[in-house]
Amino acid sequence: MMINKSVQCVLSCLFSLCNASFHKILLIFVPVLVMFLRNKFFRVILLVLLCCRSLFAQNPVDTFSVQTLHGVEIFAESVKSFRTTSVSQTVSSENFSTGALTVSDIARQFAGVQVKDYGGVGGMKTVSLRSLGASLTNVTWDGIPVTDCQTGQIDLGRISLTGVEKITLDIGESDNIFQSAQMQSLAGVLNVITRAFPSEKELSASFKAGSFGLVNPSVLFGTKISDRISISGSADYLQSKGNYPYRQTVGNAGYDTVVNRVRQNSAVRNFKAEGNIFGVFDNGGQLSVKIYTYFTDRKLPGPAIYYNDYSKDRLKDKNMFTQANYRQSFLENTDIQANFKFNYAESDYLSVRRYLYFQRELFTDVVIVHRFGKKFSVSWANDGVFGSLNGNIINGIPHRATWFSAVSGKYESREINITAKLLSTRTKTAPKSNMQNLSPYLGFSVKPFHDNSFRLRGFIKNNFRLPTLTDIYYSPAGQRPLKPEKVRQVNLGATFVSHFPKIFPYVFISADIYRNIVSDKLIAYPTNDMLIWTIKNIGRADIRGLDLKGEVNISAGKEFMIKTGGTYTFQRALDVTNSLKENYKKQFPYTPRHSASVWTGVTMPMIDVNYTLIYSGMRYSEASNSPKSNMSPFAEHNVSLSRKFHTKYCSFTVSVECMNVANVQYEVVTSYPMQGRSFMVQLTVFNFLKNSINDV
Repeated sequence: MMINKSVQCVLSCLFSLCNASFHKILLIFVPVLVMFLRNKFFRVILLVLLCCRSLFAQNPVDTFSVQTLHGVEIFAESVKSFRTTSVSQTVSSENFSTGALTVSDIARQFAGVQVKDYGGVGGMKTVSLRSLGASLTNVTWDGIPVTDCQTGQIDLGRISLTGVEKITLDIGESDNIFQSAQMQSLAGVLNVITRAFPSEKELSASFKAGSFGLVNPSVLFGTKISDRISISGSADYLQSKGNYPYRQTVGNAGYDTVVNRVRQNSAVRNFKAEGNIFGVFDNGGQLSVKIYTYFTDRKLPGPAIYYNDYSKDRLKDKNMFTQANYRQSFLENTDIQANFKFNYAESDYLSVRRYLYFQRELFTDVVIVHRFGKKFSVSWANDGVFGSLNGNIINGIPHRATWFSAVSGKYESREINITAKLLSTRTKTAPKSNMQNLSPYLGFSVKPFHDNSFRLRGFIKNNFRLPTLTDIYYSPAGQRPLKPEKVRQVNLGATFVSHFPKIFPYVFISADIYRNIVSDKLIAYPTNDMLIWTIKNIGRADIRGLDLKGEVNISAGKEFMIKTGGTYTFQRALDVTNSLKENYKKQFPYTPRHSASVWTGVTMPMIDVNYTLIYSGMRYSEASNSPKSNMSPFAEHNVSLSRKFHTKYCSFTVSVECMNVANVQYEVVTSYPMQGRSFMVQLTVFNFLKNSINDV
């Protein structure tokens, strides 16, 4: 009780600083916005402070109402996949795949996604949408972008699943126009959504142990400390020796010799801690704050070369950020939100020499949306991003200031949805150059028949991506005259959703054909150091494909349910730059023509069974598509058994999981072998704090 009162007192003091009426906010907001737009330097500084009345008013928010809104949000997310103008997919926490430790493990279930995995728990894992590259994928955490001005791509292996409620993927553009402009800047958005704040005390803990020295304890805590404030937090620690066996082929195709090896220099240790504060104001405003810290120390095994598998490379990363989101409704049909984030990261990479990188980034955002009746709405979003990157390789501190401004409109009815957006990107990279670009988007979803079960959808979108600060200033070949990468996405698809009482309570099918045209595509080529790559423009790429997805729930009684689904992706990603070169109209490296995933969960009174399959077809490791670079197809099968128990003081779940059941030996990236068969045991205890207190 003393702790709760102390925390409440501190928060009360902080929120009392924001005690003002809304008309006073406008007096501050208008001149500040003018200065924001006119002064280039202040465009990247958050100059809007939304002030509110005291948090501790006499009109408490009904706890039951908050829970009801949360339920509606989950339902709306499932409807979104059917009615959206773009391709939208969602995986909730109860459907996370077998053996999943990080967000990258879940991303493999989405259609149109390739996960590039360098092997082991500590290996880098990036996600590419429809062969466009990881740098064209936006990653957000609770709606605020996760960025890296050093590499331009996010290592999803660093984001654990502790405290994650669901993960969504929008390819193209989300129909949500109440979001930051930066989320509209790339080919799609992978959004990680944290668990909703609890209505009462909750304390859950999990412990995972598995093959090759895997140990992964985690804890999740949440409580309401007053009628207006909720707090939550989580901590996650992971370590693994990573010394898994693999089989290596030596010799020419058809005359191979297979030798047994053990992966060396693969140990990893990660620690993540996260804290959240959520406050509800008596005027309807909502404020959420997230504080995050992450540390990792991992050894990098390097490529598995038969005559020399020795590696002493080591990478230490530190990442800390603070982000805040404030939402407020005012007037009759107008909402406003402001976001703020400060991110600090440092990398210490030891290879042939030592590389030190330090990056700082400030992100600010203001979005206003106005609804004209029930069907039409418009929004205006303005983002300022300022990032700097310095290290021990070059003199000076390269930095970049970027201003995103987006105007969006949406018309929505039972028969037709239309979403249109126009994004302006202006950037200044010092000491290099200034650039600007306009990126339009137009999408539609229409119900051609009276039956609500079938809809057609389509979109066209332009994207613009600059080379990163590392690409320009930290290349082994020195500063290079790189051009920005431009992409045009075109998609046409159909969705069907229905139900058949008693047997099939939910049926969903979607199919999309697409084409991506890329100009001045940026391609990375490895060097002697894994962290230092050479970047160059290849000219023009033509990517065509097909995505299929299906889900069905089968009911066989109150206590027996089968949830199953699958995805299939066909991709033809060709380099069409120069007809005189050997790689003309050849498939991009590491891009399979065929890939698929299947998942099935069976819920029974005594035990739950889950199965997942990840399949990747033949692909090439070289742009020339030579026979020697042919990489064989693989299929990874994962199975888990779990059972939930209830006692007087708590509920807990015990699960046993087997990953890669068939012990398939494969590589996602050439010379980086993946783990074979492995096992994991997990014990999760739910809400034992709540039940213990109630009994006392």
